[in-house]
Amino acid sequence: LEVAMEHGFKNIGLLGTQATITSNIYGEELSKIGDDINLVSTPAPLLVPLLENDGDQFIDAALSEYVQVFDGCDIDGIILGCTHYCAIKGQVQDKVGKDCHVLSQDDIIPPKLKNYLNRHPEIETRILKNRSLSVHLTDVTDSNEQYIRKYAGDCQIRKVEYGHA
Repeated sequence: LEVAMEHGFKNIGLLGTQATITSNIYGEELSKIGDDINLVSTPAPLLVPLLENDGDQFIDAALSEYVQVFDGCDIDGIILGCTHYCAIKGQVQDKVGKDCHVLSQDDIIPPKLKNYLNRHPEIETRILKNRSLSVHLTDVTDSNEQYIRKYAGDCQIRKVEYGHA
């Protein structure tokens, strides 16, 4: 949201998982910023299963359906409200057109993390001691393990109960 505000967006689209949309966390945070911001949200429940289960051939059709809600809303930018959606950022951009900015965690989080670590060198020192990556999932399947290894490389993948890390 901070990045959307930095861009001066007043009409924001949110493409997210059902849980993200139902939580209304983006709406709550935007209401703290100002009343002049409009949020149009749409759940995209098929995207994560398609991404995790080699369903690339179905993503275009699903995206076409999901982004229809933004037609005629004069959206300045769309927030991709799921970490999985970074993988389809280009496809989302193609669907919404070049005049609508697509905001994705892979563009936002790395520079913010770098800034934070620069301000807190003691954390970076602790991180560099281990230099391993552990991914915690609530559901570990062959296909989502392959998906993670495709983007994260060699890492430890561990199943956890929802809400417990």
